[in-house]
Amino acid sequence: AIRLVELRRVLKPDGAIYLHCDPTAGHYLRMLMDAVFGADRYRAQITWDRHSAHNDSTSFGNVCDLILLYGNRTVRTADILLDLDPVYVARNFTQEDERGRYRPNELTGPLHSTRPGAPSTLPWRGFDVLSLNRCWSVPKTGRYAAYIEENYIPGYRKIESMHDRLDALADADLIHWPKHGGVPRYKQYLAGSKGRPPSNLWTDIPPLNRAEATGFDTQKPLALLKRIIQASSDEGDLVLDPFCGCGTAVVAAQDLNRRWVGIDITHLAVGLMEQRLRALAAEPRVIGAPTSLDAARDLAKRSRFQFETWAVTRLEGFHPNARQVGDGGIDGRMRFVKRQDVEKTEYGLAVAQVKSGNVSRNDVDAFRTALERAGADLGVFLTLEPLGPRHGAWAEAKRAGRVAIAGREYDRIQISSIADYFDERRVDLPPPLAQAKQRLL
Repeated sequence: AIRLVELRRVLKPDGAIYLHCDPTAGHYLRMLMDAVFGADRYRAQITWDRHSAHNDSTSFGNVCDLILLYGNRTVRTADILLDLDPVYVARNFTQEDERGRYRPNELTGPLHSTRPGAPSTLPWRGFDVLSLNRCWSVPKTGRYAAYIEENYIPGYRKIESMHDRLDALADADLIHWPKHGGVPRYKQYLAGSKGRPPSNLWTDIPPLNRAEATGFDTQKPLALLKRIIQASSDEGDLVLDPFCGCGTAVVAAQDLNRRWVGIDITHLAVGLMEQRLRALAAEPRVIGAPTSLDAARDLAKRSRFQFETWAVTRLEGFHPNARQVGDGGIDGRMRFVKRQDVEKTEYGLAVAQVKSGNVSRNDVDAFRTALERAGADLGVFLTLEPLGPRHGAWAEAKRAGRVAIAGREYDRIQISSIADYFDERRVDLPPPLAQAKQRLL
């Protein structure tokens, strides 16, 4: 509740907020959202079918999550049209002429129709719809009206008189005349139906796949966040995800040319976000992360595990461990192409260990053992403080030898420090694979 109150404070009057939850707490959260944002700003409760079938012997399988939408902004469903269902097309677009397949659609509406375009009850070409408690109600706005204007009747949407609009449709052969009684209808061509707007039941976005996964349990598919952002914002608008985890929302916003802000308290999340955004040629500005050696020392003093995570993500392409206790001396990993030919690609592994305290040559020896146990090809021994040129760790690293990879030789163990990072001195490693590919391996 406290968080939602703060989000209400920063939400623009014409903004929208989406809250994802599961059915266990959805009804409580809807009451809370009503209290914070106002029941009059409730727009939709979206049911997302995110799981495959679940067998549950005691109840119905729980396969859906909920997304609550509040705000004043009109949802732009025209920007997120879905493909027409082939069964729907076969059942409805049953007529055909020289222009293609079409469905006969209503030219009338209820007597109190709210459809734009001044509905009329006067007879037209011998048809009296008032006797049927109906009125003429020809659409003059929307996607299909624009299609008619663009392809058949220039200026169609500017015709004010209902009967003039009916005449224009008839003159352009866009009226379907019934053969055995009934009321005329207009021809809605399949070519002009660019898709259907989504309902509040989303079954077409599958759960997260392995190729997209970053290792976060709560990660959402990119397609889900893109639909939400497209529905409630324009290019250049600002998207805020205050609990962004691995950053799918900000990645979607970047990809859709929106401005964005993402907030998370863990360096594991921040580091992953940086890597994902840089893969899109973005240069995120991180507020709250160390920007100097002194700040890195302070982080190490306050939280050793947070420092380890942040330090690993300073190495290009490396992924920190989600588990930091019992990690076998390995704090991060990176995959790369080791050998490639027309028949087979062989992948290599680089591992990293982070030390925020005092370092001895025995630490490097232990890291070498951990490297071998992990089956890694290369290792980076990353320290907080730089090691002097006569430190025994250098000799121990040299004893590990060199490794030939993709036509080049590399030191099997390289030593680097956070001071090197701030001085822009990087370790020499093969190019990392893309994040999604690394996860698959």
